[in-house]
Amino acid sequence: MLEAQGGVCAICNNPPKKKNLCVDHCHLTGEIRGLLCSRCNYLLGVYHENVQILFASALYLDEHNKTQNKYLEEAKNEKQRK
Repeated sequence: MLEAQGGVCAICNNPPKKKNLCVDHCHLTGEIRGLLCSRCNYLLGVYHENVQILFASALYLDEHNKTQNKYLEEAKNEKQRK
């Protein structure tokens, strides 16, 4: 499995830093899903593997980033005009 994932986390695609990758499994069926870094494994646990909350979080961040990028672009354009 480690080789199939290229030695990186199945979610963030980063190699492990201090700890080995965690074996992620479904808590209902026990089925192994993949290998995760400790941060991504923790994230799934915090959200109780609730896809709806994770998706809502992603939408929230995406919308915030669009707003933030808009302001950064406006500031950049203002600076170039001066």
